[in-house]
Formats: sequence, structure tokens, C-alpha cells
Amino acid sequence: MDRSQKSYYLLLLLTVGNVVFMLYNLSSTFSSEYAETSIEGMSKMKKKHMIRPHDMKKMFIYNTHSWDAAPIVVEEYKLIFFAVGKVSCTVFKQLLRRMMDLDDWREDSGPLPHNPNKNGLKYLYHYPPGKALEMLTSTNKGWSRAIFVRDPLERLLSAYLDKGKRKNGSYMAKHCNKEHQVDFSFEEFVGIVSSSCKHDPHWAPQIQRIDAPFWQHINFVGKFDTLQSDTKKLLNRVGAWEDFGESGWGPNSNETIFSKATHARHETGASGHLEEYYNSSWVRKTALQFYGKDYACPWFKFRKQIVEYR
Repeated sequence: MDRSQKSYYLLLLLTVGNVVFMLYNLSSTFSSEYAETSIEGMSKMKKKHMIRPHDMKKMFIYNTHSWDAAPIVVEEYKLIFFAVGKVSCTVFKQLLRRMMDLDDWREDSGPLPHNPNKNGLKYLYHYPPGKALEMLTSTNKGWSRAIFVRDPLERLLSAYLDKGKRKNGSYMAKHCNKEHQVDFSFEEFVGIVSSSCKHDPHWAPQIQRIDAPFWQHINFVGKFDTLQSDTKKLLNRVGAWEDFGESGWGPNSNETIFSKATHARHETGASGHLEEYYNSSWVRKTALQFYGKDYACPWFKFRKQIVEYR
């Protein structure tokens, strides 16, 4: 091979190498940008958002004004629990009150078990900001940070059946500034929820339940579809199943938690009525758009209804 041929092949090799390098960088950039937009950069939160103790007071989950903004803390079992409206939050609060050894833990009327000023539960804001931040982010302290989530379409229907139909419009009038309307359709409800009353805790997207920088620290995500088994897993994880989950539930106190006999008084049975209510393409499209980020969230892994009702 003469000198000119060697020069040609060397130049060709360098050119190919540069192209490969550029493609690699382009691919990395694209992957990075896709991750950033698809889950809003949560995969990079650790690097981009170094939360300091003084930042905690700005966080939704440290908010003292909303009943279900801050998570509930059961320090003895190192459990931080994020209650979600229409995801069995009543029974979960009864459970947490039981774990706190409160005698009236079964109570489900008036201010109990929901009112933080009356329920005897401990919330994240009861801890100093530095301690709260450590509890939320530490990897070697043994804290379980748990949330249970529900398919958004099913949860929205449950909210309608309970807060819309069952309350005869009074809940919507009070919380959504709407005229008291005794009977309104699911389509009307979806229109209100998706436009002028988006942030009610009973139907707000579940991705909004926790400030974005903290999702990476959630180490237990349970599903409403597998409520009983996932609750058992969580209680076993914190060493509380035998004492608080295995028995003592149901009307005769002889059932496990979330057995068929364990029902909140406002259970709606929404899962059995999805086809009946999501029979309009506008309702389906509007609801799916409203909950788009929930369906895209990699921690939730929702698939069922979005496939069936598209």
C-alpha cells in the first residue's frame, strides 16, 4: 500500500470516527431531553434541585393549610404515608390511627379520621424542616415512604359518584363555586373538573400529590387494583401486619384489612361502571388529556383503562 492509499484510509477512518462520535452525542442528548420532557426531569432532580431545609416551607408536602397536603408520619414504624383522595384514604387513616394506639381509630364520622386538628395523627410539618427533609430523602435510615394510587379514569368516576351524585351537588357548590345543582351528568362533571376546578384532592392528578423533587425518594407505590395484597406487603415491610392488618377489621372485628367486609361508608363501586359512564368520546378524550401525566408517570404504570377506552 503506497503513501497516498494510507493517507486515504486514515482520513476515512477519522471521518467515520467523527460521525460515530457525533451520532453518539446526538443520541445521548435526545435521550436526555426525552427523559426530561416525558417525566418532567424527575430523573435529574437529584442533580438539578438540591433541596435545603429552608426550602421545605415552600413545598406542598410541608403545607399546613390543606388537610391532605403533608404526609402522615408513624415514627415508631418509620412510615411516611401520602394519603390520596378516592384511594381508600379513609381506611388508611383508620389504620394509621390504630398504629398510633388511638382508642377511637374506627371512627368514621364528623371530623374523624380526616381533620388533622382532631384526628391525633402526626404530619410531616410537625417536624423541623431539617428533620423532615432527612426523613424524606435519607437512604440509610430505614424510612418507608409510601403512596397508593388508582387508575385515573376509575378514580374520577368514583369522585363523581361520591362528591357529585351522592352529595346532591352540595360538594361541588361549596368547593368549585358552582350553583347548587342537584342532578348533573358525568359529562358536565368532567367539564368542570378539567377546566375550572382542577385541584381538588379527590380528583387532582396523582402526580401532583408530591413535589417533583421527592418522587425519586418514594420507595413503596401500592395499587388500588391490588389493595389488600399491597397493604399487607407494606405492613409486613414495617413490621405491623400481625398487630394492625391481620385482624380487627370488618363489622365483627374478625376480618383482615381491605377484606370484602372492610368498606368505607362512601365506597362507590366505580370500577364496575366504567363502560356505562365513559361512553362518550369527548368524555374519554378530556379525561385522558387531564390525566396524561399520571398515565405517563413511570412509577404508576397505569395501562388498563387507557387501552380499553381510547
